[in-house]
Amino acid sequence: MKFSDLTIADKAKGHAVITGYGDNAGITLEGVSASILTNADFDFIA
Repeated sequence: MKFSDLTIADKAKGHAVITGYGDNAGITLEGVSASILTNADFDFIA
C-alpha cells in the first residue's frame, strides 16, 4: 500500500475521512483538514 492508494476527503465540520485501505474501511480524523495531510504523515509497513 502507498499514499496514492488512499482517498482522503474533507467531510462536514472539517473532518478528514480516509478510505481506500480495506473493504469498507474508513477512518475519520476529527479537526484535521484533508488538504494538510501528506505522505509524510503516514507510515506504510509491509
